Amino acid sequence: MHGSEEGVMERVESDRRSLLGAVGGMLGLVALGELGSSGLAEGQVAGTGPGADAMSRVPWPYRPLDADGVGHAAFVANGQGGCMFGVVEPIVGGVARQLGAPYTSLPLALFMYGSAGVVGWGSLCGALNGAAAALALLSARPQPLISELYSWYEREALPDFMPKGARFPNVASVAGSVLCHASLTRWCNASGKKVASPERAERCGALAASVARKTVQLLNAQSAGNPAAGAPEPATAACLSCHGTRGTECDASGRMRCASCHAPAELKAAGHPAT
Repeated sequence: MHGSEEGVMERVESDRRSLLGAVGGMLGLVALGELGSSGLAEGQVAGTGPGADAMSRVPWPYRPLDADGVGHAAFVANGQGGCMFGVVEPIVGGVARQLGAPYTSLPLALFMYGSAGVVGWGSLCGALNGAAAALALLSARPQPLISELYSWYEREALPDFMPKGARFPNVASVAGSVLCHASLTRWCNASGKKVASPERAERCGALAASVARKTVQLLNAQSAGNPAAGAPEPATAACLSCHGTRGTECDASGRMRCASCHAPAELKAAGHPAT
């Protein structure tokens, strides 16, 4: 389950080759005018090759994974392809390797784009981006699991799991946000380390491990009949009661913790009513 760094690199290179082959096949079908949406069932996408129809249906058959083992493997994969790939590879790849072909043909290297908040933009944390992709692929009801995971990420002191191979003492911090930028800055403030430090690089690997581990725990619980609620925290729900799509103001959309951008003191000074 854990795998070596060499094994991860081999899978990455294999994924790259698979992606090129898939793209080539799709382009060939387009050129022949044979690609269309007719005949596809709801929830399916066009695919090519033997058995592609089975792989194109979501959710994939889920087989419970070992959460700690996935966490350790995520730390290794993060070092090879970044935080989004680090979460997706041991979860989706782990299930695919249990199911066998055609599931193993999915090119997981495509998930490398999410590193550092999408190619360094500091937006949505890549670990959360990858976790949502894995949940959407493997769960029949991914929405409450994604919401539960994101809420957990905002409020918990993370990393909360130290993988094998970590070299530095763990410093946990509360992100208060799902954004990479906010998460990194609050960790730097808590640790006293720079964003370019080796300690920060390892922290993000441990964070990917923590998120991957939590994602598997949520998937395993749901598959055992214990689904997550996925409800927003009370303070956020109170804000959305006025500003959300059903509120009188109806000028905001989202479920992120409001106080991460709108400090209560600033709202009070601006004349905002108490919530």
